[in-house]
Amino acid sequence: MSKIAIFVSHRIDLDSQCIENPLYHHMRCGAVYDERPNVQIPGDDTGDNISDKRESFCEYTVQYWAWKNYDADYYGLCHYRRYLSFAEQYFECNEPHRFALEQNLTKNSAKRYGLLDARKMRKEIEKYDVITSVDYPVNALPFYPKPTIEYEVWMNHPSYLISEADIKLLFEIIKEKFPQYYDVALELMESTEHKGFNCFVMKKEFFHQMCEFEFEVLFEFEKRSDMNTYVGNHKRAPGYLGEILYGTYMLWLKKQESIKIKEVQIILFQNTNYIQQKKFKKHNILNYFKEIIRNILPSYRVSLRNEEKLKICQSQIVDLSQQVSSLTKLLKATSDQIMNIEKMKFWIDSPQYPEDIDAVKQTFWSSYPQATGDLRLVQLANAHLLQQLKNICDKLSIQFWLHGGSLVGGVRHNGCVPWDDDIDIGMLRSDMKRLIEYLEVEKANYEIAEYYFVGLACRSYRFKRKGFEAEFFVDIFPYDYYQCTTECVLNDWKKLITFKKGLLHQYRAIAHKYDHYPNNMRLDEYPDMKREIDNLIDGYIERTKGVPTDEYIAWGIDNNFENSTRYAWHNGRIFTHDEIFPLKEIMYEGIICHVPAGFRKYVFAEYGMDYLEMPNNIGRAVHWDIYFKNQDIQKAYDEFMKLD
Repeated sequence: MSKIAIFVSHRIDLDSQCIENPLYHHMRCGAVYDERPNVQIPGDDTGDNISDKRESFCEYTVQYWAWKNYDADYYGLCHYRRYLSFAEQYFECNEPHRFALEQNLTKNSAKRYGLLDARKMRKEIEKYDVITSVDYPVNALPFYPKPTIEYEVWMNHPSYLISEADIKLLFEIIKEKFPQYYDVALELMESTEHKGFNCFVMKKEFFHQMCEFEFEVLFEFEKRSDMNTYVGNHKRAPGYLGEILYGTYMLWLKKQESIKIKEVQIILFQNTNYIQQKKFKKHNILNYFKEIIRNILPSYRVSLRNEEKLKICQSQIVDLSQQVSSLTKLLKATSDQIMNIEKMKFWIDSPQYPEDIDAVKQTFWSSYPQATGDLRLVQLANAHLLQQLKNICDKLSIQFWLHGGSLVGGVRHNGCVPWDDDIDIGMLRSDMKRLIEYLEVEKANYEIAEYYFVGLACRSYRFKRKGFEAEFFVDIFPYDYYQCTTECVLNDWKKLITFKKGLLHQYRAIAHKYDHYPNNMRLDEYPDMKREIDNLIDGYIERTKGVPTDEYIAWGIDNNFENSTRYAWHNGRIFTHDEIFPLKEIMYEGIICHVPAGFRKYVFAEYGMDYLEMPNNIGRAVHWDIYFKNQDIQKAYDEFMKLD
């Protein structure tokens, strides 16, 4: 009797139903990251495994484990929601996608598709060398423009799926390492039918042959591509490319006349934890169809997400169009600049499914008018300070990176955000201490001034010109190496927030003691209060900081946690070393500056949105009334620039 093992890939962020059948081997994908206690389903994190590659390899981590750690005569793979049908009948479905939809995964529904009868399944499997899913026409996909061949399935949304460079590299590797599949892969790209989803059962010899092909190519792709720079869905490039490799191998098998292959329907179970699910509204045909699409193909889900984002942008722009008159006053725009602002409307008039939505957004931001008048003078004065700071840091071999709104401005506008009125940078605390010491020893014309914000328990650092009254400065935000202690970055971030709350309470007690409450307070004139606050904050830093050999870099606990706690959706302001370094060079107001390696994730951690999205504070200079109200900016700027 043949030994058959069909591995079912389960997610680690939800509890899903398991079909009770000895042929199915249920396994958690990316189990190395699973922190749930007493989970019964085995994980892919034992033996020879790539469990830690779950974010990029998806269900291939389970397939790899089966290949390296389990011996069987037949191997299979399916998804906790997608199973191959072993029923004798063909089930009606909404053509042309050819999937049979089942609302809930229950004992009865599994039985309906022949998934509980191990004896009949075994008998059917042993008749063939390979059982796989049916192909389906690519022109059924809801893309704009509508794809006509397999290649266009991936290229219609390169900003979210895989880039043309990824596919080019993939084919270079195939041609170099597996030339026998190269022509078949080219043929697949020209095909009008799509083979995907990694649902199959096949004999051992073919399974091992396929795994050698897929994983050698994907591992080589990892080596040759700069995966550290990939963000969002692009991180899943190996998983997407794996679907192309799977389709290539299946097409190659079809061409071998001696191999017996059977193609069957895929059954998509809408809800696998059916007890907790709401009733499905059958009468809503549009939602019914979209729900099918959302769970079938990753590229479908991305397309729908793209549609949702466009609707949000359109709604925001409609609101903004009502504020044009107030924006013109705020920006003191000329009539030509007003026409540029009106260009916001092109987002509404653009195609519903643009080929590259990021390019559309960047086109808009590139046409957004630069600041004018006093605001521009403040930006230029601060940029001058940034250049002086960079000159000193280059001399000391100190690196810093653009932070906050300045990071957004750098990658989006190559300079200041048009309505921003300050410059923010991030720097390792150890480097900042070296910088402070250098300026003090050399008695330079510049200083790092220390400010306090009692309401936020925030200690702020500013690079500024000594003795100059106007508030031209560069904000410096210190970062510390950090050693995770809870085996979960999010839990560590919550721990830091708890520390921050304790710090805030004691911080305010000191302010009450000395009867000093104002924000933006420089305490050089109050040495006793300064000493107590510094000792308090430095004590908390010692409790939380790590050493330069640690993997993580954390937002300094003396920084302002107010905004960052609002967006602690993933890990707050704790980054891996590779998400910051090596820094990338960009131009900022004509100055060569640096940004974090993973700057998109960095921006998202701060604002909860991508740097190309429409912000809520468009056109508002948030610090103007604090620092520059009722000042003669032109006079201050002229005096400031004469000093150097």
